[in-house]
Amino acid sequence: MKKNLLVQPMTALTVTADQSIAECIQLMRKKDIGSVLVISDDGKDHLIGIFTERDLLKKVELIEQGKHWKKPIRTVMTHPITTLELQYLEKAEEILFNNHFRHLPIVTYDESGGCKIAGIVSMRDFFKKNFLIPAEKLPLREIHTRPLPHASYLESQDKELYRILAHLNHENAWTWEQSPKSIETTPYSLLAIDLDGLKVSEWTKSLQEKTERTQAQQVLIFWNPVLHSPKTQELLHQISQAKNYFIFSKPVHILALSECLNLLLQRTRDP
Repeated sequence: MKKNLLVQPMTALTVTADQSIAECIQLMRKKDIGSVLVISDDGKDHLIGIFTERDLLKKVELIEQGKHWKKPIRTVMTHPITTLELQYLEKAEEILFNNHFRHLPIVTYDESGGCKIAGIVSMRDFFKKNFLIPAEKLPLREIHTRPLPHASYLESQDKELYRILAHLNHENAWTWEQSPKSIETTPYSLLAIDLDGLKVSEWTKSLQEKTERTQAQQVLIFWNPVLHSPKTQELLHQISQAKNYFIFSKPVHILALSECLNLLLQRTRDP
């Protein structure tokens, strides 16, 4: 196993093909996971499919109308299934992005050609490694430094966006600083970053860097769908699943943004 890989496979939860849809969904909710791998019910444990949150959303009307929550998971699982051998794990992120997958089973093969499940990787795993900064990796002085109550940092060249944010800045609730020269010594409660004009490689790097340097507790991301590739859309969808990240597409819905800012302001006032 290579030690420099971005993520390692997580243990996969498996269910047999004859287990009910309802039972499988209950397992996913109990374990707080987004997928289960489906194995054959012939005693040979062959991997034959996968059932994910996306499958549930796509087929929920079918399930409800057909009244078959008790039917076997094989009736709604995704199959055939794409897998990746453990020895090629470094290709996992590329496969997930290119195929718009959220989950990818990792397998191994023995000398006789038998397939065994080694685990599973997900887009969420890569997102956490790319964007979330583990507290244990920050210097102790930063871990215990509480951000200023209403300090906010805006990284954007969009004057209209800045005007909107300033307009919503009731009673100086947020002290917006637009691209300050130095953010080394001041922790911020809120980071707002505008992706327009940036390539994927540029904004992902900037987001990670600014989140780490500002020690921001909450992050707002603004983007114009017309100006970005499908890859950005897929990445933002993954980011939106993480706590404390909020995505706004342009033109900005002012009411939704106002409600979000009020919610975040309340959070900074909580002890």
